[in-house]
Amino acid sequence: AFGARGDAADMIRFFCLFVAGSFIFNAALFVANAAFNNLGSPVLSTLFNWGRATLGVIPFVHVGLAYGPQGVLAGWGLGGVVFGALAVIIAFRTLARLPERAARDGITSLPTVPAGNSPFTSGRGATLGQ
Repeated sequence: AFGARGDAADMIRFFCLFVAGSFIFNAALFVANAAFNNLGSPVLSTLFNWGRATLGVIPFVHVGLAYGPQGVLAGWGLGGVVFGALAVIIAFRTLARLPERAARDGITSLPTVPAGNSPFTSGRGATLGQ
């Protein structure tokens, strides 16, 4: 593993085989944060980021310390899994409340952007069907 031997090789293998998968949940946390920021709940984004960096690391790593260096890595990864999963669950709940929030705010329809004004199209289809 990268020319490492002994304990270093064991740590690299452990990280690559077990801990690296926790980055999927870190990505899920980033996606949930984008949802929170764009749906008017930036405080949730801040709380999950702060929580992941503190409560998602310190207690998990402290417990993992009892199992040695690999336990520390496992604790760090597990903290990411917990906060990533919680963030996604709360993001879906936030999405589910959007219709209720729109009704409360009196929003009956979504504004639409004409296709001709979009930076992602040539605009040739903007008048299609008119």
